[in-house]
Amino acid sequence: MRSFRGRVGVLGATLVVLTCTGTAAARAEVEAPPPLPLAPPPAPPQPLPARPAATMPPAAPAPAPVKYERYGLQILAADAISLGLCIGAIAVNSRSASSLLFVGGLISWLVLPPTVHGLHRNPKAALGSYLARLLIPPVTMVMLLAATNPSCDDGDCGEIAAVAGMGLLVSVTSVAFIDAVFWARTPVPAPPLSVAIVPYRDGAGLALGARF
Repeated sequence: MRSFRGRVGVLGATLVVLTCTGTAAARAEVEAPPPLPLAPPPAPPQPLPARPAATMPPAAPAPAPVKYERYGLQILAADAISLGLCIGAIAVNSRSASSLLFVGGLISWLVLPPTVHGLHRNPKAALGSYLARLLIPPVTMVMLLAATNPSCDDGDCGEIAAVAGMGLLVSVTSVAFIDAVFWARTPVPAPPLSVAIVPYRDGAGLALGARF
C-alpha cells in the first residue's frame, strides 16, 4: 500500500514539474519580444542632374588698328622752297640779293616744315623738326671738321669749305628725310559710333562702341 502511494506521489510530482515547465515555456514564448524587422535595402544612387551649358558672354571686340594720315609730301614741298631760295642765292650776281635769298632760304628751312606740322595739330613733331633743323647741321659740320682737321694754308681754305659743305649736305638731307617719312603723320580719329558682329558659343551678338 505504501509503495503504491509512493508511486502515485512520484507521478503527481512529475506531472506538477512537467506542468510548471510547460507553463514557464509557454509564458517565455508569449513574453519573448518579436524579432526586429530587417532594414530596407539602400536605394540605388541617383545620377546627378546635368548642369546647364554655360553661356559664354560675348568677348569685347578687338581694338581697331590705328590709322595715320601722312603729309610727308607737304614737308618735302616746304624743303623744296627753301632749297630753291638757296640755289637762287648762289646763282645771282648781286651780293645783296644773294645774301637776302640765302637768309630767306635758311629761315624757310627752319620755319616752314614745323609750321606744316602745327597746321596738322602735331606739336611734338613740330618741336622735333625745329630742333633737328637748328642743331644737327652745325653739329655735323663741327664733328667732320674736328675729325678731318683740314688745312687752311696761304689763305687757301678749300678743304675746310669742302668738308663743311659735305657735312651740311648730309645733315640737311638726313633731317629732311626723317622729317617727311617718320614724323609727318597724325592718327585719324575713330568714328563716333562703331558696330561689330561678335561670335560666341551659342550664337552671335552685336557690339556697339561709342566715342564721346
